Amino acid sequence: MRRFHPVCLILASSFFLCAHAGAQGIITTVAGGGPNNMPALSASLSQPSGVATDAAGNMYVVTGFANFVFKVDAVGRLTILAGNGTLGFGGDGGPASNAVLSAPNQVAVDSAGNVFIADTWNHRIRRVEAATGIITTVAGNGNWAFSGDGGPATGASLALPSGIALDAAGNLFIADRSNNRIRRVEAASGVISTVAGGSLPGSSGDGGPATNAALNGPLGVAVDAAGNLFIADTSNNRIRRIDAATGIITTVAGNGLAGFSGDGGPATNASLNYPYDVAVGASGSLLISDMSNHRVRRVDLATGVISTVAGDGTTQFKGDGGLATNASLFWPAAVKMDSAGNVFLADSVHHRIRRIDAATGIITTLAGNGTFGFSGDNHIATDASLPYPFSLAQDRAGNLFVADSGNLAVRKLDAVTGMITTVAGNGNPGFALDGDPATSSIGQPLAGR
Repeated sequence: MRRFHPVCLILASSFFLCAHAGAQGIITTVAGGGPNNMPALSASLSQPSGVATDAAGNMYVVTGFANFVFKVDAVGRLTILAGNGTLGFGGDGGPASNAVLSAPNQVAVDSAGNVFIADTWNHRIRRVEAATGIITTVAGNGNWAFSGDGGPATGASLALPSGIALDAAGNLFIADRSNNRIRRVEAASGVISTVAGGSLPGSSGDGGPATNAALNGPLGVAVDAAGNLFIADTSNNRIRRIDAATGIITTVAGNGLAGFSGDGGPATNASLNYPYDVAVGASGSLLISDMSNHRVRRVDLATGVISTVAGDGTTQFKGDGGLATNASLFWPAAVKMDSAGNVFLADSVHHRIRRIDAATGIITTLAGNGTFGFSGDNHIATDASLPYPFSLAQDRAGNLFVADSGNLAVRKLDAVTGMITTVAGNGNPGFALDGDPATSSIGQPLAGR
C-alpha cells in the first residue's frame, strides 16, 4: 500500500458528510450528499460507520443502516461497491451491487484488492472479488450462535461479527462480538479458530494466553506489520494486544472506566468511552475511535503516551479545513491509517467520511454531504448521501469501500475519478439466493477493513 500521511477521515453520520484533515490539521468535507457516480461531497451518506483505504488512495465506506458499501476514488467520485439498500441476505455468486446486506459494519481490503465485508446482522463475512465484482460468503452460516472451530469457516456460526482485519499472509481476523471472541480464518485452508476470548463476557486474562482471557463485546481489530493483534475490547473500555510470538494478551490503553481523561500520560491510565475501532500505523502509532467521547485518540506505542488527534468533544458538525483537534465528530466509528500516515474516519452520525492529513493535521470531508438518504452514484463522493457509514477499507489502487448500512449496500469511491458507485446490494431488505448478482439484497453491512 502507499504511504499514508497523518490524515484522518471522519464519519459524520447524522449529517452525511465526510471530512479530511491535512498536515496542519485543517478539516474539509470530502464526501456526502449525492447519487451513484457523482462527486463524493454531493452524495448523501446514511450514518457511515466504517472506512478503509487501498494503496491507490481509494476509500471504502460502510453505511450500516443504509446497507451499502461505497467506494470513493482518488478524485472524489463515489460509487456503490456492494448492497442494494434493502435489508436481508442474498446475492452470493453474483454481482455485489445486486446483493442484499444486513447492517454491514466494517470492511477490509487484501493485497489483491478484494474487499471483505462484515455483514453483521447476517452473521457472515462476505468477499467481493476485485477482478469480477462477484460476492461470496467466506465465514459464517447465518446462525446467531457459536460453533465451527477447527472446520471450514463457512460452516461456522458467528454472532454479530463486527470488526475485521487481514494480516500480511491474508489471514482474516473477526471480532465475533456477541460471542466475546476474536476468530481467525486461515487464508490457505479456510479453517476457523478462536484466538482470544470465550463465551462469557469479562475483563480478565492479562499476562496470560489470549485464549484464556475474557473479552466483552469486542468491536474492532487491527494487525501490525509484525503480526501483533490489537483489539477494541469495547464494553471493557480498553484496547488489548496479543503478542504474535507468544500469544500473550495485555492492555495497552484504557483503565476500564468509561469517561474521558488521560491525554499526555500513560494510555493505560486513561479513560475511554466505548472504543469502537483501532488502527495501527507504520510509524508505531495506534489510533482509537473513542466513539462516545466523540474523539479519535492516538497511542505512541514506543512511549505509551495517549493524545487526541481529532475531535473536541462536541457534536455539532464543524471543522473542515482546520485542525482536526478543533473539529466536531459525532460517534466516530471506523478509523484507518494509510502508509503515509493519513487518517480516514467514518463520522457516522454526520453521515460523512473524513480525512486528516498526516503532514498538516488538517481535516476534510472525502465523502458524504451530511444528509440521510441514498444518492450520488456515479457522481463526486462529496455530493453523495451516506447514511450512518460505520466502516471503510481501501485497496492498493486507492479506491475506498464504504459499508452503507442504512442503504443496505457497499459503495466504492474511485481513487482516480472521485466518483461513487454501488458494488454490492440493491437497497432492498431480503434474501437472494446464491448465484444471484452481488447487487442483490444484503442486510445492513456493518464492518470491514
